Amino acid sequence: MKLDNVKKISEFLPEFKRRIEIIELDNIEPNPINPRRKFSQEQEDELIESINSKGVLQPITVYEKKNKLGKFVILDGQRRFLASKKLNLKTVPAHIVTSEPSIIENLSMMFHIHNVHEDWTDLAVALSLEKILGELHINKTKLNKNNLRVIQKITSLSEYKIKKYVDILSYSKSVIEKFKDSEINDKMDLDIDILTELRTPIKMIQKVIPSILNKYPDYKIVDILINKKKDKIITTNKEIRKLSKILRNVEIGNINKQVALEKFRDFFENKNLTIEQIYSDTAETLEQTKIVIKSAEKISRDINNIDTRKIPKDNKLEFDVILEKLLRDIENIRKKLK
Repeated sequence: MKLDNVKKISEFLPEFKRRIEIIELDNIEPNPINPRRKFSQEQEDELIESINSKGVLQPITVYEKKNKLGKFVILDGQRRFLASKKLNLKTVPAHIVTSEPSIIENLSMMFHIHNVHEDWTDLAVALSLEKILGELHINKTKLNKNNLRVIQKITSLSEYKIKKYVDILSYSKSVIEKFKDSEINDKMDLDIDILTELRTPIKMIQKVIPSILNKYPDYKIVDILINKKKDKIITTNKEIRKLSKILRNVEIGNINKQVALEKFRDFFENKNLTIEQIYSDTAETLEQTKIVIKSAEKISRDINNIDTRKIPKDNKLEFDVILEKLLRDIENIRKKLK
């Protein structure tokens, strides 16, 4: 398929037969392109109870297979289909698309229907995006502006989200399989957001201290961080950003590479060592200094712009006390710098 000929997602929206038809469940099969294989038990139980008492109120959406007339594939309504089967129903109401979609059209419609209405997980979106990239022969490691434009037309995803999902796909196969297994088996100890947060530090490790990846490739780093979070050594995913701050300071020469290498090795080997501890030992003071410099520049501008004649009499004393304290603090830190 030529990339210039790719249509917008709205152009993939299907035409339907005018009437809702009743189809036998035995003639319907799940969409093989739908990456969502598991639904929460609570949602499933609620749907089964609803269908059992009121029937299928919202018809599913299907298309008829070209090579097997009378056989249908689900575009929307897989949960309703599975719930109906569990209740041993024989038929289900359905909207039927007038023609079988191509793979790209199928994927685009799945994005429109499921990602908008049924909240695909980030992993499900990433896996669907991978199929689209494969169909269009786009290398996920070499996305250019034209590629992004094409993907946006098909999926309606923002450039930021496309890059986010591609970052998830850049992990080794074992990492992706681990998270797929977690979703399928309803394991609650794996958080896909950890992959998003870890991507930047792993890229920077590859750049500034690559030798550590010989012993700790990405799948081992992911496992270590998952276990540290499970053991409450890491409390939030945002803590991971401090690893990037350490590595940026290594990159610009503020932190010795050997020191950073040893600190990261300690962090990976000691299950009780926190990110905060290695951050405090390396980059914290450097980052605090950056913040103080930016704040000082703003305070200086603000002070110079103040019209002291307009300060109310009641506030002048308070303002003077604050300035006096600020001057003492500045003098103390200047003495330490000498």
